[in-house]
Amino acid sequence: AIVKQHGGSVTVESELNRGSRFRLHFPAASTSPTPEATQPRRSFPHGNGESILVVDDEAGFREITRVTLEKYGYRVIIACDGSEALSAFAQHRDEIRLLLTDIVMPVMDGAALIRSLHKTGCRIPMLAVSGILNREKAMVSIAAPGVPVEFLAKPVSTEKLLNTIRDL
Repeated sequence: AIVKQHGGSVTVESELNRGSRFRLHFPAASTSPTPEATQPRRSFPHGNGESILVVDDEAGFREITRVTLEKYGYRVIIACDGSEALSAFAQHRDEIRLLLTDIVMPVMDGAALIRSLHKTGCRIPMLAVSGILNREKAMVSIAAPGVPVEFLAKPVSTEKLLNTIRDL
């Protein structure tokens, strides 16, 4: 879905007892990127030490998000899945100001996490960062009807992430 979202395609070649080869094809950019030296330096919004609970089963995404948010003035609490996030929330309930979660995860998915937190009376802003938006929006609306959740598509830029967090 991510490849299609960017106008690309996937081809698969498979041979019995030899394995499979997946090729991802993306269209070339229509314009040349501007060299970084000539790009104006942008100012991104900063936090004031607010705690954000980041939940994702991909270690790379968790780490990049943690480093980015800490660089821009937030405190970050990490969880690998919804179950771990519920435990972290119970320990840090009074300090967490925002939930940033993936939706498709093992053990307990993000939709179930959102529903569980909402049932406990949690009313912090909730932000879902997802690779397949339409399907995952539907999962949340079925699991947690009426719970306000903002969605961003992966991959998400630093600017978009920080602006959305500031707005929430």
